[in-house]
This record gives sequence, structure tokens and C-alpha cells, in this order.
Amino acid sequence: MINDMNITTDIAAIEPMDDTELQGIVSAELEDAVSYIDSDVSPIRAKGTEYYRGDPFGNEEDGRSQVVAMEVRDTVSAMLPSLMKVFFSTENVVEYVPRGPEDVAGAQQATDYANYIFTADNNGFMTTYALFKDSLVRKCGIAKYWWEEVEEVKIEEYSGLDDQTLKVLMQEGAEVKIVVSYPEPGAVAQIDPTTGMEMPAATRSCRVLRPGWQRMAAKSRSPERTSGRGLPA
Repeated sequence: MINDMNITTDIAAIEPMDDTELQGIVSAELEDAVSYIDSDVSPIRAKGTEYYRGDPFGNEEDGRSQVVAMEVRDTVSAMLPSLMKVFFSTENVVEYVPRGPEDVAGAQQATDYANYIFTADNNGFMTTYALFKDSLVRKCGIAKYWWEEVEEVKIEEYSGLDDQTLKVLMQEGAEVKIVVSYPEPGAVAQIDPTTGMEMPAATRSCRVLRPGWQRMAAKSRSPERTSGRGLPA
């Protein structure tokens, strides 16, 4: 029966797909996804946003009541506290469970770190709140997260430095900014080897910008809430 349908079971006989064909298939799928969002999902999101904000329906008549019921907003506002309570009613939003006694310390450290990143390093509460609200009103809640490279810069201030000490600071690779330069009282004058004239010894106060260590910071946020394509929340 298989031979009658011209179906082969030999995997090696199937011609491999080249990059151009694969790119065409992926591009077509992406276009279909965007078209689905624009034609099917976006109108629903826009309508949900209008209901939530209590926008006029457009069929109002002069001399008649212009009141718009706010059931959608009231229902969403009533559901949000229960949803937030599921994740934020305990001490830890994220918790790692050890598999054995040897994993207790590591699991506790991972739990502390994950909760710090989510609640302290990022505004995890408001991000989650925005996610739930977008999901209830617009059928989809989206959060963006990434690793951000942060460079710590340390500022140091020195005073009473002579030229030799200042050169040592410059050789360390730090960005040296001289704030003020003034002659040192009682210092022996120096001779300029080029002109042969006396130069008063000078000491300087300077500010040093010293690049510190770099760290990778986990960042997250909920994108600006829109109802489809560019409609503000």
C-alpha cells in the first residue's frame, strides 16, 4: 500500500532542506503570526482597553444619559489582589528546594539571590502587577528581561601631591582630573632644564575616577501597555 502511494521510508533518500528554503518557511510563519495579531488579536485588545477605560461607545444621543458602566475595570480590580496574593503573600517569591542535606546551603543561597534580583534589584511587584492586568484586560501579559552590564566607578580625592606621586597615579590607568594646583610653602624651587629658570615646587589636589569591578545585573520590566498596535493603556 505504501509503494502504491509513492511514499518512501528511506530517510537518506529525502533531499535535505537548504538555507533558502528554511528561511522562506520561517519568514512565512512570522508573517502569518504578525497578520494574526493585527487582524484577530489587536481588535479584541483594543476593545478590552476601551471597556476598561469606560470610553464612550459612539452611539450616544443628546439629551440621553452618557453614563458608561465600569464592570470591566471593577472586575479586573477585584481579581488582581487575589492573583498577587498567590505570589507575594509569603516571604519568598522564588524558593529553591534542596534535594538532599548537602544542598540546603546552596538552595538557601539561590533562594536569597533570586528574591533579591526580583524584588530589590528590580521592581518585581509592579512588573507582576502589570503582567496580570494586561492579561486580564488584553488577553496577553508580556515581560522583558535581560542581563545588563554595569560598571562601578569609584571616585577618590587626594591633596598635597607632588608631580612624582601624580605620575604614579596616572600610570595606574585611572582617569586623573586635577582640581587645583598650588605652591607648597617652604618647598625648594626647581630649575627648568629647558629655560634654566626657577620653577616653584607645586603640590596638587586631584580627583581620581577609578573604574571599579563590572557585574552582570538581571533586569526586567513590563513593556508600555498597549492594546494591540500603539493604542495606549
